[in-house]
Amino acid sequence: MVQTKYLVNIENGNAKLAVIGLASYMNCMGVSEFFDTLKEKNLVIDFSQCTGVDSTFLGLLAKMSLKMFSYEPKGTLSIINLNDRLYENVCNLGLDRILTVQKDSPIKFIPEKTINISSVNKDTMLSAHESLIEVDDANEQKFQDVITFLKKRVD
Repeated sequence: MVQTKYLVNIENGNAKLAVIGLASYMNCMGVSEFFDTLKEKNLVIDFSQCTGVDSTFLGLLAKMSLKMFSYEPKGTLSIINLNDRLYENVCNLGLDRILTVQKDSPIKFIPEKTINISSVNKDTMLSAHESLIEVDDANEQKFQDVITFLKKRVD
């Protein structure tokens, strides 16, 4: 089994993140914190070494992309090198409308640092799923039970 790692490189006002292994609520708090502090206008996330992604991680992508829309000039969040299953999930959730999606890309980078691995808290998980609903109202039905459960746990 591949150990999860998130590798980051920031240069010339652009940020790049490589996802290695499984991206899930169990290990993406560092990614959420990285997104919260990111000031760069463009972010590229490489999934070429990713083995799977859960809805919390996809919600963090939605939240970050929505944040980048508020930048002047607007920023971009691009996701590259997706396998067929991840590409299908991204499209089914409507994320392809707010992200630049490229299944295959020759972009390569040498990561400079590793992001910490820890599980997200309930507030972050709830916010991620609410961002998925903000992207596409149809996602409310898909994540209604998760959101109801998390709201009860947060309260």
